[in-house]
Formats: sequence, structure tokens, C-alpha cells
Amino acid sequence: MARGLAVLVAAMLIASAGLSFLGWPGRTYRDTDFVQFYAGATALREGASPYDLVWWAAFYDRIGS
Repeated sequence: MARGLAVLVAAMLIASAGLSFLGWPGRTYRDTDFVQFYAGATALREGASPYDLVWWAAFYDRIGS
């Protein structure tokens, strides 16, 4: 039983790593309303103002949205 659980957990970790390497599900959010929340948090993390329109436009160019 423990061995089967370990195999299941390992398979889930490998699947998660593979999907994140391919960019799923993050790439699906680039062209939706979610990207504004990601942009605002990224601006704060980078020390920029989330109200700076120049930074905002550059961010959209950077992520390809």
C-alpha cells in the first residue's frame, strides 16, 4: 500500500513538473482578466508602482500579452 502511494505521488509530481515546464496553466491567463492581478503583484515585487502606465505597457510586452 505504501509503495503504491509513493508511486502515485511521484507520478503526480512528475506530471505537475512537466505541465509547469510547458507553461500550463499559467499561459492561459496571459490574455484574460487575471493578468491584471499578476501585473499588479509583479509591479510591487519589482519596486514599481502598479499605476505607472509605462511600466504596465512594458510588462504586457514582456509577457507577450
